[in-house]
Amino acid sequence: MPGNNSVITTVELRFTPHSYIKTLTGVPKGYPPNGGGGGTGYIRNLVLSDFTFINSKYIFGISQCTTYSFNFGECDTSTMAISNVTLGPIKGTLKFKPDNVGLQCSGARPCPGIEFRGLDLEWEGKSVQSVVKCSNVVDPRGFVCAGGNDTTG
Repeated sequence: MPGNNSVITTVELRFTPHSYIKTLTGVPKGYPPNGGGGGTGYIRNLVLSDFTFINSKYIFGISQCTTYSFNFGECDTSTMAISNVTLGPIKGTLKFKPDNVGLQCSGARPCPGIEFRGLDLEWEGKSVQSVVKCSNVVDPRGFVCAGGNDTTG
């Protein structure tokens, strides 16, 4: 409901292939249940820790470009503010090459303070670093945005 705050604590995920934060675009695209958008609010001070993945394709992502009505675009319009998210420690094996983290934050509300701690990952029996693809991430900590960080909005 508008104006209400929600606090979620002590979340345990089991048998999940990955974790992610997903928000709708800032521009309405159709009508619920398979459309929507235009929402606002914030996700902040979130810690996701102590994950173990086995043959995972992805480990974490942020997407602020979600629509369910096949109306694509408007990816930089979400006004949902995502900030101060800490991920880790995380360990496990990867099913595919380690380009398994995508952080697509909105140009309208870039994501400051995303931090990775203690990623212990293996691919084909060797220790690897995740490749993190970024868009509109401000002050990344514990990782480097592969190929730069598109902050053009």
